[in-house]
Amino acid sequence: MLLNFRWQVAGLVPIAGDWNGNGTDTIGVYHPPSGRFLLKNENDNVGGPDFSFKFGEPNLVPVVGDWDGDGTDTIGVYDPSNGRYRVRNSNTAGLAEVNVKLGSGGDVPIFGNWDAR
Repeated sequence: MLLNFRWQVAGLVPIAGDWNGNGTDTIGVYHPPSGRFLLKNENDNVGGPDFSFKFGEPNLVPVVGDWDGDGTDTIGVYDPSNGRYRVRNSNTAGLAEVNVKLGSGGDVPIFGNWDAR
C-alpha cells in the first residue's frame, strides 16, 4: 500500500511512533523552526494531525520512544550542542518528565527497546 502524505510546511523532519498504543506505528513530523510536533494516529490521507503542539526550544533534534513502558510512544528532543535530552510521557505540550545530559555535544541519538521490556 502506497500512501502519499502532504503537510504544506517546508523543513519538516519525519518521525514515526505508536502515538495511541494500538500496536501500529504511524507518521508524525517535527518542525524545527517552531519546535512543533504534528502526529497522526492513522496512516491515511484523511484530515490533519491528531496531535499538534510545541515542545522544547526550536531547532532541536526530535526523538521518539516509549519512555515509561506504557505501550505508547511519546516525543522528546535532543540538544546536540550540549548532549541534553528532554522527553515527555504524553503527546502534549508541557514540561519534560525526564531532563538528562547523556553523552557529549555533537553525539547522534539512537533509540530502541534494548531490553525488550
